[in-house]
Amino acid sequence: MHRSTPALLLAVLGMASASPFAIGPRQADFSSNQQDGLSGPCQPTIVIFARGTTERGNVGTIAGPPFFQALSAQVGGGLAVQGVEYPANVQGFLAGGDAKGSQMMATLTEKAITKCPSSSIIMSGYSQGGQLVHNAAAMMSKTMVASVAGAVIFGDPRKPFFPRPG
Repeated sequence: MHRSTPALLLAVLGMASASPFAIGPRQADFSSNQQDGLSGPCQPTIVIFARGTTERGNVGTIAGPPFFQALSAQVGGGLAVQGVEYPANVQGFLAGGDAKGSQMMATLTEKAITKCPSSSIIMSGYSQGGQLVHNAAAMMSKTMVASVAGAVIFGDPRKPFFPRPG
C-alpha cells in the first residue's frame, strides 16, 4: 500500500520537529537568530540563510549554526549572517517554498550585493529554506545572480534522492 506524498512528508516533518537538538559550546556564537548580515559593516563573506520548516528563529538550529561555525573557521572569522524572516510552516513547504519568504530572500540577497559589492555573498537554506534559495534565484536578475558567489542547500526537497536509486 502506498501513502500519498503529503501524508508521508507530514509524518516525517512531525518526527523531525519533535527531535531535540542542542547547540554545542563550539556553536554558541551562532544563535537561531542572525541579523548582522546587512546591519553591520561589510564582511568578506555574507550568508543569507533560510531555516527549515518549523525551526525557531530566523536561521533555525539544525543546519544553520553548524554551517556558520564551519564556514567561519574556513574564512578566518570574516563572516556575517542574515536570516530570512518567514513563517517556515508546513503549508509553505507543500507549496514549494513560502512565496513571501522567497521574495524576502531575493530582496536581502540583492541588498547585500548592492551594499557590499566586494563581499562574497552566499545564499543558503535548509529544507524549505532550500526551496526559498531556488525560488529567490529565479526571481533575481541574471546580473544579480551572477554576483552571488555560491549557494549551499541542505536537505534540498528538489533533489530528495541523490544519487537516484537504480
